[in-house]
Amino acid sequence: KKLCFESEDVHLTVNAQPAILTVSTPAFRVLTSEREIKADFVAGHSLGEYSALAIGGAFDFSTGLRLVKLRSESMAKAGSGC
Repeated sequence: KKLCFESEDVHLTVNAQPAILTVSTPAFRVLTSEREIKADFVAGHSLGEYSALAIGGAFDFSTGLRLVKLRSESMAKAGSGC
């Protein structure tokens, strides 16, 4: 919560990607439960694939968060010229 709403560093890749997954996955669950919407399938592009996979049951949220954390750290490292 603090990272998503109070951090000045949320724009950094290592923070933004986990924050996006943390917001998008529960947002979908709230939308489908409150509106009685049932998705026949889910899809995502790039980072959105992780939300879609978590929502679709390919892995649980905590596994998705670990994968996205690794992804964001790898991208930050690759972007820093290391």
